[in-house]
Amino acid sequence: MSTTGTKTAPKTKTKTLAKTTATTKTRAKAKTTIGRQGSRRRREAEDRPRPPMHTTADDLDRMALAALARRILAGGLTWVQVDARWPATLDALADCDPGVVAALDEDALRQIVMRADVLRGADKLRSVVTNAKAFREIAAEHGSVHAWLASLRGLAWEERVRALSERLTGVRERRAWRFLREIGEPVPSSPPWLEVES
Repeated sequence: MSTTGTKTAPKTKTKTLAKTTATTKTRAKAKTTIGRQGSRRRREAEDRPRPPMHTTADDLDRMALAALARRILAGGLTWVQVDARWPATLDALADCDPGVVAALDEDALRQIVMRADVLRGADKLRSVVTNAKAFREIAAEHGSVHAWLASLRGLAWEERVRALSERLTGVRERRAWRFLREIGEPVPSSPPWLEVES
């Protein structure tokens, strides 16, 4: 009389199944990472100022101040928080018109800080006001901030950063690279500080 035992999967089949599962998980993780990077790149592209069809020097300077203000006010926050509060912040800062922002006094800043729907921080807002005043001075000297930035293009990268940090508050190499890149100014293809750290 013959007996039949419980069939078991061959070891090779089990190993193949485990390997396939591991490969699938690896591919899924890689796809998630790529997806996150793609989302970040799309967000960065969408965050770049889009000039209107008939852009004036004042429009370009206003967009440049907005880009710089956003970078300064975003310090210590997630981009989700920044994205949620930026429209109200831009409204509170009169669309980052350099003349209007430069004229904000302590009482006006206090009222902005009291709002729960904006990117707050008294010191950060003071930096934005200081930069708005610098924008006004630069525009008076060079015609516009964009004209001044264009005049710096022939300098070595370190000299451009130095020129920016001498005129603008809170602008060091990393913020300078991101700020200039966002407004369409030429910058090194990869962040220079990564080459130093590697």
